Amino acid sequence: MFKKVVDGPPLKLPASAEKNNASAGIAATRKITVKGDTAVALDMLSERPEIKRATCDGRTIHAEYAGQPDEVDELLEYLINRGVRVLSFARIEADLEDIFLKVTRGVVA
Repeated sequence: MFKKVVDGPPLKLPASAEKNNASAGIAATRKITVKGDTAVALDMLSERPEIKRATCDGRTIHAEYAGQPDEVDELLEYLINRGVRVLSFARIEADLEDIFLKVTRGVVA
């Protein structure tokens, strides 16, 4: 299947790469932990055009954010203003493997 050619941890992209990824159509994943009903938060996220996909694992939502990096605060504000109790809101660092998988699956426009 795959042959491992390099040992060590996955490479991390610098923070400035997020802006380049957004302009290339690569969504950055946001990890959102909520208090209460995650189904309500998922429904709200599905209304947002910059959210390409959102999944839930317990109280944690992983949302693929394809908007501008300097506008992500609007997403947090949107959730809070609609009554979602957000416990944490963070960007998950993408590594080269994540980007490769997105590109080869045809996720990137």
